[in-house]
Amino acid sequence: MKKSLLSTVTASLLCLSTASYAHNINKGTIEIGGDLDFSVTSGELKPEQGNGKIETDFTTFSANALYYIQPNLGLGVIWDYESVEVDSGNAYGKSESSAAAFGPIISYNISINEQTSFKLQGGITMISGEENDVDIDGHGWLIGGGLSYFINKNISFDASLGYTSGTLEYDGDYSDNDIDSSGFGVGVGLSIYLN
Repeated sequence: MKKSLLSTVTASLLCLSTASYAHNINKGTIEIGGDLDFSVTSGELKPEQGNGKIETDFTTFSANALYYIQPNLGLGVIWDYESVEVDSGNAYGKSESSAAAFGPIISYNISINEQTSFKLQGGITMISGEENDVDIDGHGWLIGGGLSYFINKNISFDASLGYTSGTLEYDGDYSDNDIDSSGFGVGVGLSIYLN
């Protein structure tokens, strides 16, 4: 009995000690962040004549704003500017384009200790861009996680790993060409927290 009681007290003190050093994000906090992402995705080109495999390299500048509706749970928006290089092999060669993506995101913060948190994020985006005067439209979704290192209670450095999937549709002369792609990307960034 004494061992059981001692174990319970020890575990409770350990939990309280860990909780006191947790970096929770309070309800009502606004997070403004930005990062630079690099990703390589593979996919399928779907022209009228048939299918072809492609490789797509994305360099993305991403900005987001979140409002924490509950402790550690934030809702917000994401905006991406993407520089895209598509290599569709011998059939179409390489092409470069740029696009912007915008959509809602959700984020959940899991505190590791006073200075470090793990974040889970997910969202959907609408994509709009241009390649050689041809309009590109599309949609996609993203899910990922990352580590945030807080240098103080209002600023964190972030590192992320994410998975994205999307469809790009070409207008004009390429109206029958769609690109379905998915893949992983890594990013580094900075976030500011306003209470």
